[in-house]
Amino acid sequence: MGASKTDSLPPAIAEKGRIDAIPSAIRGLFGGSSVFDEGFADDFFDGRDAVVDGEQAGAAEGAHAAFFGFHAEDLGAGVLDDHVAHIVVEKHDFVEAEAAAVKALQLDDNLASAHAVLGQIRAYRLEWPGVLDEFQRAIDLNPGEANSHHWYALALASAGRSDEAISEMKLAQELDPRSLIINANVSWVLYLAGRYDQAVAQAQKTVAMDSSFAVAHGYLGQAYLAQREYAKALQELQQALAFSGNETSFKAELGNAYAVAGKKSDALAVLHDLLQMYSQQYVSPYTIALVYVGLDQKDEAFQWLDKAYQERSVRLINIAVHPRFASLHSDPRFVALVRRIGLPFASASSNTK
Repeated sequence: MGASKTDSLPPAIAEKGRIDAIPSAIRGLFGGSSVFDEGFADDFFDGRDAVVDGEQAGAAEGAHAAFFGFHAEDLGAGVLDDHVAHIVVEKHDFVEAEAAAVKALQLDDNLASAHAVLGQIRAYRLEWPGVLDEFQRAIDLNPGEANSHHWYALALASAGRSDEAISEMKLAQELDPRSLIINANVSWVLYLAGRYDQAVAQAQKTVAMDSSFAVAHGYLGQAYLAQREYAKALQELQQALAFSGNETSFKAELGNAYAVAGKKSDALAVLHDLLQMYSQQYVSPYTIALVYVGLDQKDEAFQWLDKAYQERSVRLINIAVHPRFASLHSDPRFVALVRRIGLPFASASSNTK
């Protein structure tokens, strides 16, 4: 056995444990979770070590290494807050990861993992042409890889192809039944499809797998909110915020829920906190827009959504199918935004079943 994968990490990070040491920006690529299984940690630290040490066993491994560890200096510095999502995901724009994937495919176009990585990067950069084709190519080359089905399912859901998304996500679940994030994202694609009863049931199963899993509580809360089970929704979203370590995405979801549930003063308090944080550190404009949507302040919501678009925020990826934005669908500004984002279907669909 070799040395522990935390041996090369600074003591303050190593003490957090291998899973908790993964930055929120990297976690966000897989659905925003704050808890991962050991298999994911293995992938992350293998990739980190390959980048830091310059050890690339092959083209496919190089692409994975860049994807999982392309911003290892932030991990080494102990930067674990939400603003890493801006630094890594939006500012650095996946340059190293994309270059590694492209190089890998130049050497061998039959590398499934490189196609999957490239599809994921381009989806999160909102560069939709060819995204679905990359995932399909990865699956054709290696149909037994859970993450390819997982990422493809998320892209299909964002594109409004809900039945296919659910089918692909369930395939991923069959291939990796113990993955927390895949189980949670079964609930997520059901939620985006408007199948709220099924989304609740699946999110409850995921919470039962790990009661401290913030993402599962968050998805359960959003599904309850769609069912107008406001007390249950608020309870779950409060737990999600607590388990996430007060991450701004969960704070915004709670603020939106307060507004929808008629607790305007609580929603305004959350909005005030987010605006104050925005003036001091990076906070995605999308999160602020989400609270304004709940408050039915559409002009303000569109101002902040436009800021999110200017940043090419990854969080816009689901906007056309996210039930929380359904109230904006009839507004010409929303249709224009979806077109600017370049989502691969003509108009937003309203998943309000």
